[in-house]
Amino acid sequence: EVALACAVFLASGRLGSVLNNLISTKVANSSSTPMALWVGVIATASSVIAALSLGIVERREAKKAREQSETAAMLTTLLLDDENSERAGDSRSVRSESAGGDVLSLVPENDGASVCLADLKRFGSLFWLLAALCVVTSNCVFAFNNVASGILLERNYFRLPSTNCVRKFPDQCTLGTLQNVSNPALDKNGNSCAFKNIAPVLPSSLNITTRDVSWEEPQYVFESLSGSDVDCGDSFWADACTKDYCAAQNQATEKAGRVMSIPYILTTALCVPLGPIVDRVGGRASVAALSPIILVAVHASLALGGTSSPMLPLLGQGIAYSIQAAVLWPSISLTVDAKLRGTAYGVVTAGINIGLSLSPLIIAGLYNSNGRHYIPSVEYYFISFALFGLVVAIVLNVVDKKSGGKLNSVATASNEELEPDISSIVMSDEASYRLS
Repeated sequence: EVALACAVFLASGRLGSVLNNLISTKVANSSSTPMALWVGVIATASSVIAALSLGIVERREAKKAREQSETAAMLTTLLLDDENSERAGDSRSVRSESAGGDVLSLVPENDGASVCLADLKRFGSLFWLLAALCVVTSNCVFAFNNVASGILLERNYFRLPSTNCVRKFPDQCTLGTLQNVSNPALDKNGNSCAFKNIAPVLPSSLNITTRDVSWEEPQYVFESLSGSDVDCGDSFWADACTKDYCAAQNQATEKAGRVMSIPYILTTALCVPLGPIVDRVGGRASVAALSPIILVAVHASLALGGTSSPMLPLLGQGIAYSIQAAVLWPSISLTVDAKLRGTAYGVVTAGINIGLSLSPLIIAGLYNSNGRHYIPSVEYYFISFALFGLVVAIVLNVVDKKSGGKLNSVATASNEELEPDISSIVMSDEASYRLS
């Protein structure tokens, strides 16, 4: 039931991501961006406290388990010695020694083993292929989520207005305490411009040299004003000069936050039932190949689909991540020795974090080189990543087939390393003892 456990664990984590998408934009718009960051600090501090508490509980439970195992081992030894006391000579010695060796295995041992880089040599090709696939999927999901709001605003909910639309008074504010008269946006025929899912037209230029204590800058002089110059956290823009622009931007960011939560909401709903299905049916490597295929389709749609609804692509994103949560992560434990599982998951997590630390730098470079636009260059980056993942998934299935189909087979109890249980001690007719 490893897949089910991983699915439940990751699904609960994605609930936090949904809350972040919904709450952070509201806090930033109603208060300030620093306040939204402080909410994140409080949430992170709560996680640290929970982790410390978990360590305390784990240590107490480990001590309790060790005491119970030692008691069980002592009682079992006494029972076996009593049964064997009437047996003579070498037969008694051999059987007692055999039983004693098994009993000692009930006691958790700490052999002082530590993690070392040499352990990495013991990981096979299946593990490294799974690790690469996890890195690809995580980057296509998490790195995308970091810029999803900007992509959705640019593509759907806060698009650039037509260059044919200009303000009636192009060098004056649009709405606010500095603009007492109407300053409508008009096209070249003198008709009003529509602004549904489109950013309101900004002034062409500004020359505001007066000072207000609530404003962040001493003056606001722009020969050519653009959206990147407007900071709606500044009272000058939000209340005095471009109130309509900032209000529309706030509404759009909150809508984008709700829409970009779709993949995580779907992941929360899907990966819990998907986990036990994979446990019982198998086919992990085959199912894993679906994730990069879906991601290619998702990001191609976002890159080339114009202003079509992002709902369907984001649903696909959720399905792709659900496969990682319920299939890829649990599969790692099947490719390494039990003693190296912690190291294996640590290596995969490190690889994911390295990718997530590099992706923002690459995305920022693409964004700036594309005239401060995400589409299509940033989406092409995600497509290339997903295509690489597809190649990895194909190789994974080939290697798994040559290795006996460990990943695609159905997991059984024989595949798992079971702890010995005192109830499994049985006595045969020949009075020999063993641990099953």
